[in-house]
Amino acid sequence: MTFPALRRLLPATALPALLLALAAIFASTSPARAHVWLVWADPAPDAAVTAPDHISIGFSDVVARGTQISVTDADGVEYADGSTTRDGNTATVALLPAGPGVYTVRFTVVSADDGHESSDSYQFSIVPPAGE
Repeated sequence: MTFPALRRLLPATALPALLLALAAIFASTSPARAHVWLVWADPAPDAAVTAPDHISIGFSDVVARGTQISVTDADGVEYADGSTTRDGNTATVALLPAGPGVYTVRFTVVSADDGHESSDSYQFSIVPPAGE
């Protein structure tokens, strides 16, 4: 086969081969689901606050049953008071009264979209009110 003949043949077979290859690639992959992530929190990560009575975390998607928030002090004492509640993309837990110190918020969030579970944590500080 001469070069001009190959040149005429290549465009006629290359396009169908390319389309077939692309179809095979897209048929073998499923749509990716994004994991749910923290969008905002109250108290915020690394915040210094006085006497919060709850922790609320806003997520990137609606959260499902199984979403949990835990709040502990430096000694590992739990300060979450009761069960985590959910409302759309927000999870909240009440806090027991807590004194000054550094607290760790650990959360496990379950996506209502795909059931994927992920966990993370952050810290905040409780400081005495001004003048104390």
